[in-house]
Amino acid sequence: MVKARFFKALLLATVLLVAACTSLANKNDERIGVSMSAVNHTDKFIYGFYINGAYGSNTGENSISGKTSCCVMIPRTWRPDLKVTVKWRFDGQVDAKGERAWSEKIVEIEPYDRPGRIFVHFFDNEVIRVVSTNLSPADIDHPVPFPGKQRKFPEPMPGKKGE
Repeated sequence: MVKARFFKALLLATVLLVAACTSLANKNDERIGVSMSAVNHTDKFIYGFYINGAYGSNTGENSISGKTSCCVMIPRTWRPDLKVTVKWRFDGQVDAKGERAWSEKIVEIEPYDRPGRIFVHFFDNEVIRVVSTNLSPADIDHPVPFPGKQRKFPEPMPGKKGE
């Protein structure tokens, strides 16, 4: 009788522990949809880009995209080795047959405290940085500020977009 109660209590404790661990694991893996934009640090026009298959807009030379596309899924909580596949095409980019060609690269998303819009920063030599933030690339506090156009933006009002 005592053994039976002990094993029932042990089984119950095990089930509760597994449930708690599963709940924590699911919370850390919870994914949300965020918008995405491109920041072009090159002298080449970008004829569109993709992040994990979601299409982004065209972006002019040395410019911050004025368009936001929806959506790419990211976890609410950043974790090491978090990567996305970025695909893009520059103006005049062709393959050996002279046909339009796309470049593709797997890029790590830089650490974030809370998820925000995804910004894909394109540099020469196929250097790409991907950040998640609610700050404009023109803000001096943006993780990869856009040269020559930085300024300090006011803090968002509590409860407003960007919070």
